[in-house]
Amino acid sequence: MQKSIEGFVSTLAGGGSGSADGIGTNAGFIGLTGITARTSGVVLVSDIAVNKIRQIAVSSGLVSTFAGSGTSGYL
Repeated sequence: MQKSIEGFVSTLAGGGSGSADGIGTNAGFIGLTGITARTSGVVLVSDIAVNKIRQIAVSSGLVSTFAGSGTSGYL
């Protein structure tokens, strides 16, 4: 999700199936439970349903797995 200065909200990433990495709406999320933004232009989200921390590059919309293998337990 991305909010513009005019107040409009648009999709930054997500909309694809499963927990696929990819660009923009080709990426997928299943169970988001937390979000944080870094000053480097990266957003981190916890995708608890697949036991991963996902990273979104705001400039490109690229979603990749930051941590986790998809198996519950320790990162």
